[in-house]
Amino acid sequence: MMIPKSRSRFYRVGLLAIILWLFVLYSALSSGIIAAQNTASPANDVAEAARVLTALNGWRIEQGLSPFQPDATLERMAVDQAAYILSLPQIPAGGAIHNGRSGESVRERAVRSPYNWSSYGINPAIGEIAYVGANVSAAVRFWRGSDIHNRTAMNSWYRQIGIAALPHRLGFIYIVVVGSQPNVLPAIADPANNRLYLTNDRFTSGTATWIQTATQVRLFDALGRPLQRDWTPWQPVLPLPQGVGDRLFVMYSDGTFFTMTEVALDTWLVPQTVSATTVAGLPPTPIPTATSLARANVTPTPLPPTPTPITQNVVVQPTAQQTAVASSGEPNVMLIYSARTLTLQNISAAPLAVREIILRGGGVNLPVTFWDTQWLSGSLDALAPRDCLQVWAWTEASALPQEPACRQRRGVINVAPDRLFWRSNDIEVVWRNTTLAICTIAQTTCAFRVPNLNDLQAGGATSQ
Repeated sequence: MMIPKSRSRFYRVGLLAIILWLFVLYSALSSGIIAAQNTASPANDVAEAARVLTALNGWRIEQGLSPFQPDATLERMAVDQAAYILSLPQIPAGGAIHNGRSGESVRERAVRSPYNWSSYGINPAIGEIAYVGANVSAAVRFWRGSDIHNRTAMNSWYRQIGIAALPHRLGFIYIVVVGSQPNVLPAIADPANNRLYLTNDRFTSGTATWIQTATQVRLFDALGRPLQRDWTPWQPVLPLPQGVGDRLFVMYSDGTFFTMTEVALDTWLVPQTVSATTVAGLPPTPIPTATSLARANVTPTPLPPTPTPITQNVVVQPTAQQTAVASSGEPNVMLIYSARTLTLQNISAAPLAVREIILRGGGVNLPVTFWDTQWLSGSLDALAPRDCLQVWAWTEASALPQEPACRQRRGVINVAPDRLFWRSNDIEVVWRNTTLAICTIAQTTCAFRVPNLNDLQAGGATSQ
């Protein structure tokens, strides 16, 4: 059978098109596979990296230095560099192991995308050590014996760390990146030895906008409740507070700037056996526990926010029942408040039960029971005449003065700055699920009456 030339030409063109399409598909698939192979980083051996961290932190504690805090960005840098070294035909000799894919140094890599490591002005605080060999013991032995590696690992400027441990035919490729950032002061818990290691910033500058050489700290439990009455001087090691939950918060201050750090209490970052003789500055007075503190609904914030301007002037009209209860007799409680603090005072001539009062606004509740801490002097069931309770933000550098009208300040609590709800919201005063008063943000004082037995009979309030 003869095929016409026109149809024969059509078959040839069609066959060539199919072959070309298959070639393009194969190329695309091959390129995708190769690209995936080139971009996928080998998995980091997390357990081996943890052993490196424990060994380095134990070494630093021996030298009287604070332990390292793991950092996700530095770990990514370490893993990426280790993966690059692993992809080479042979391990580079000497310091060349620290050169990146384009020959850049660790400092150059740190400030570029995707790492974007924060710098002190134009100077990134970053360093790197490496080892290729059998295990952690061999790596640490090498670093201890090398002056340049020793000085990097034991540099007091560095507070954070990222570790890569990628399997290699000789054992592992270990890349360790250490560094620090402005306003990042970790604190490391040692539950086995009941210690809390603090860090500090050694990078000082006359025009710095970051915390420099912290001089005082405050501790808060997992719910944000203060564990100290006031600031305590910075020390390298503090006793680890007990009964605070699965975490705590440490606020550092140099008198001008503040920074907050979260401390996990269920993570082991240091060896479980550390000689007490290697730890300097352990204070004799223990930090109070949280078992006797009232439960607070506050959330710590890393840095104190700018105070919110008071611009609202919203007046909420009370209901008939609220008016009846609030107007039953002379006021016996006064609220005095500003953008920084709030005071609750007994303005009657007799002791007053204030325990059941709740202040609320903007979705925040502030029960008077929050003052029922180990530092309360007196009783919330019998607050003495003219005595008061006060609250302010924990970001205040020192204790605020009490109101002149207050005879004696019986209790103080501190909350997160965003919990000073009266700066931008009216205060609803609640007692036994009944609103006693609405104190507007336009006021600076607000008086109301906590009902007594006669008020209950006259006003019809019910106890629940």
